[in-house]
Amino acid sequence: MRSKILQLSDKASSFLSSGNKAEAGSIYKIIKQLERNLYHAFSTTLLHTCETLLKIYLELQDWWTALTYCRLTIPVYERVYPPFHPMIGLQFYTCGKLEWDWFGGRRPLTLCPPAACLLLYCSLVFMFI
Repeated sequence: MRSKILQLSDKASSFLSSGNKAEAGSIYKIIKQLERNLYHAFSTTLLHTCETLLKIYLELQDWWTALTYCRLTIPVYERVYPPFHPMIGLQFYTCGKLEWDWFGGRRPLTLCPPAACLLLYCSLVFMFI
């Protein structure tokens, strides 16, 4: 199984380097499914794959899929890092920003309440700078 993941990873990275992000994203989705069978849910290997998928879909401007992968990374970050680590805040910020952009600012941030607090705090801080 690991050899198949390595083969697919090489194939996906070649698609990424050639600029074919959509094809690379579909291969990374397959890699994620294989890794879910091989590793536990809080694996840093699986986290890296989800982060790669997040970056790919951000570049493709597929906001909903990017939001889905961003949400998958948050529980792992919460388990790996201390409670107030900046990486957790960055993930909440990214998730909140994607949710805000997806709904066009018309809907409150209900899917990710910590992101709403973070976005509100950031906007208040920048108002006083």
